[in-house]
Parts: sequence; structure tokens; C-alpha cells
Amino acid sequence: MIVDVIDRERKLLRQRDEAMMALRAAGKSYADIAREFGMSLENVRKRIQYTQRQQQMERSTNPFEKILPTTARILKLSELNTVQQVVERYFAQELLTIHGFGFKALRDVEKHFVPGYRYQRGIGITQTTTLA
Repeated sequence: MIVDVIDRERKLLRQRDEAMMALRAAGKSYADIAREFGMSLENVRKRIQYTQRQQQMERSTNPFEKILPTTARILKLSELNTVQQVVERYFAQELLTIHGFGFKALRDVEKHFVPGYRYQRGIGITQTTTLA
């Protein structure tokens, strides 16, 4: 299936990026890495920086650092700067009233701020998993 092909390609790219990160951590220059992988110096630099940001996001416990940049921008413009403010607005079902805040942003908030809960149109917020 096409999805399997895409998943395989993404996995290979992720492995390549991790290999570049390992070489950089071992002290290799961007130029050496670029030659080894047959890539431009600028592309290597961008891939390593992107991978570093991804790893930092994965390690972070701050949900504001894990959400999509667009979601973060909308929350900031709405002056929702703390986890408590976001969670309160979520449970009051007010997030979707914010201009530009749609279901994709809502799912992003659910994933990082209130895991185990899900909003469904016409039903409201339901608990999806048992929280410990």
C-alpha cells in the first residue's frame, strides 16, 4: 500500500538524520557529513537542526513546546499562556470559539494538555482512557 511505502521512506529518512546527528556529535564537520551523504552543506545543517528541535520537543515536559507552531501562536494571541488557562478553556468548551482555532488545533491541545479526553461535536467532552 502507499501508506506503507511512505512509512518506510520516512523511517529511512529518520535513520539518515539520526546517523548525521551521530557523526556531528562525534565531531565531524557539516562539510564532511555533506560529502559522506552526498548532500549540500546547507541541507545537512537544516536536517541536523530540525532533528535537534524534534528531539528537544520529545524530551520536553512543557506542552507549549510540543504543540504545533500554529496552535501555539493562536493560544499566545488569545493570551492563554499557562497550562491551567488552556485546560480551563478546554473544559469550558471555549477553545473552538477562538478565531482560527479549529479541530486540528483542538486535537493538538487534547494530545498534549489533556490526554485521555476528547471533544465530540454534539456530545461534548468525554474521557477516552482511564487515568491513573
